[in-house]
Amino acid sequence: MRAIPKLLVGLIVSVALAVPAFGLETFQDEAKAQQHCPKDIVVWLNLPTMIWHYKGQRWFANTKHGAYACEKGERRDSRALTQCQNAGANGRPRMA
Repeated sequence: MRAIPKLLVGLIVSVALAVPAFGLETFQDEAKAQQHCPKDIVVWLNLPTMIWHYKGQRWFANTKHGAYACEKGERRDSRALTQCQNAGANGRPRMA
């Protein structure tokens, strides 16, 4: 009985990771992302939360489900921009 929920969660995560977030181009390699947008800042996009992290931050390239993306490409999405603006130095939402 427990195998079905695990299978369902695995399927959902697989689909979520296969589809680029908000139509953004994401990369599994930082160098490829930088080649794609040489004049932009490469960020680590945590796909489940849609919060991005900058190089040097604790969660940059250090989450289970994430990918590299170009910051300007990410900023086109207002939801992600709002989450970034509300994020603290560690990339997590600030407490009010």
